[in-house]
Amino acid sequence: MATVTIRRSGQILREPELVSSYLNGQGMFYEFWGVERLDGYLKESYTLKPDEQQTILDLYVFEISDLKSRQGYRTEDIVVLSDATPNIDAILEKFRREHHHTDDEVRFVVDGSGIFTIRKNDLIFDVTVTAGDLIVVPAYTRHWFELTPERKIKCIRIFKDPAGWAAIYNEPAAARVLPAQKPDRKMNFVKTLIADHQRFLVLAKELEGILSELTDSITSAALEGLRKRLQQIIELLSSHVERKRNELFPVLRDRLPKANYWLMEMTEPQDEMLLGEVRQLHDLVSGLPPPVSAEQLKKSVAQLNRWLREHVMIEEEHLFLSLEDPPEETKGCQEARSV
Repeated sequence: MATVTIRRSGQILREPELVSSYLNGQGMFYEFWGVERLDGYLKESYTLKPDEQQTILDLYVFEISDLKSRQGYRTEDIVVLSDATPNIDAILEKFRREHHHTDDEVRFVVDGSGIFTIRKNDLIFDVTVTAGDLIVVPAYTRHWFELTPERKIKCIRIFKDPAGWAAIYNEPAAARVLPAQKPDRKMNFVKTLIADHQRFLVLAKELEGILSELTDSITSAALEGLRKRLQQIIELLSSHVERKRNELFPVLRDRLPKANYWLMEMTEPQDEMLLGEVRQLHDLVSGLPPPVSAEQLKKSVAQLNRWLREHVMIEEEHLFLSLEDPPEETKGCQEARSV
C-alpha cells in the first residue's frame, strides 16, 4: 500500500486511512483497489498483448466506470515501464524533471512501484505507490516521478484528453520556441504528423458511434458507414506512412543522433501492421452479407478502434522522445508521457 514521506519533518505515513486523509488534505485523491482478482501472468507480465491488456481493464470496469462518472474522465489504457522499455533511462530522465500537466494524472498500479514527489510551495512530500494503489495527481500540481530500485511499474491510466499529458516544465518559454527567422522543416513535418493523429482520433470516435449501431443484426446503413470509415482510415494511414518515409525520416536521419532516429524508425513496422489489419477488415465487410456475425464484427471493430488509439499514443511517445526537447509550439501532443 502507499506511503507518504514528508521531507521537511521526515514523518512517514503508512496506514491507509492516514495516507488517504493526508493526500485528500493536499487536494489529491487516493484509494486502494487491490490486485487479488488478477492471476499471476496478468499481474506480472510486462509484455501483454492488446487483448490481455483489455482483460485487465475489464476486471476493473466497475471501479473505472465509477471514477469516470464522478470525475469526467473519458477513457483508459495500460502503460508499462521496465528495463525492457526502449530508451528507459532517457524516459526516466524526463520524468525526474519537475513539471505539471493540464489534465489530472490518474494511475492505478497493477504491478511494480514508483514514487510521485509533490511540491506545493515549500512543502515537498513523496508518495510511494505499489500494486493495488490508485492515485490522482490533480492538474497543474507541480511534481516529478521516479521508479523505485526494482525499476518497473505497470499501470492503468485514466484520462480526459491525451493533450493533457504534455509535461510543462519550469524552463523559460524562449528556450523552447524555435526562432521565427529559422523555420525548421523537421518541426513542420512533426506538426503535419500531429494533425494526422488528430484525424485518426476523430475516425476512432466515429468507429465508436458505428459500434453502437451494430446490434444483433447488421444493418445496411451501419455496414455502409463502417466501410466508409475504414476506407478513410486506409487512405489517411497510407498517406501518413508515405509522409514519414519520404519526408520526415530523411530529415530526422540527418539531424538526430542515431539512437534518437531509431526510436522514430521503430514505428514504421507498426504502421504497416495496422494498415494490414484495416485492409483485412475492409475486405471482410465488402461482401454482402459479410461472412461474420454481428457479434464477431463488433469485436473486430472494437479491437481496431483500440489499436488505432494505441498506435497514436505509441507514435507520439517515440516522436517526442526522438526530438529530445520539443518546442512549445508542439504542445498539442505530449512532450513526455507520464506514468
